[in-house]
Amino acid sequence: MMDVTDLIVRTAGWLILAGILVFFTGAAFGVPQVFVTRTPEARLALLRSRAGAWRTAQWFYAGGPVITGVGVLVLATAWSGPTQLLAGSAGGAMLAGAVLFSVSCARRGHRIEEFARGELPAGPWLGYVWLTLVGLALLGLASLEYETWIGVLLLVAAAAYTALFVSTRDIPPFAFYLVLAVYAGWILVATPH
Repeated sequence: MMDVTDLIVRTAGWLILAGILVFFTGAAFGVPQVFVTRTPEARLALLRSRAGAWRTAQWFYAGGPVITGVGVLVLATAWSGPTQLLAGSAGGAMLAGAVLFSVSCARRGHRIEEFARGELPAGPWLGYVWLTLVGLALLGLASLEYETWIGVLLLVAAAAYTALFVSTRDIPPFAFYLVLAVYAGWILVATPH
């Protein structure tokens, strides 16, 4: 029989995984080729041809990170002491970043021309990226208490993603969710508490 802590941890794992799946659902049908299209004119033409899919996908892009952040907060409630504080801070950072990303998604869904031309305000996007990077690092530190390899994986990912972002001023958000998918799998298999 599963105790309450195991139930909380498993629920957290499923929430994190659900958030990842929601995000990738948006990425799959939300005109993903727009992110590799070089010219603003070509991006705009592509988005105009699939405006409905693009606008709908923004709900998934925005919702996935929110659900993932909530999952990390739920996980923190199952832990205690410094690990709870670190995991709770990680979840708070990720959720705050997700809210900022939601603002960015709303803008890019409603202001397609400005998005295609790269003219949308960068503040919400930058906040999302930095808060997610901080969240990954804090979650990695918290997880070291339970399993070294998963904590190190998150810390290395946070460092590598930070270096990538600083050097290129861009990062594909799916990178965050790839490493978090491994994390969710670890939670669901190992159920640390």
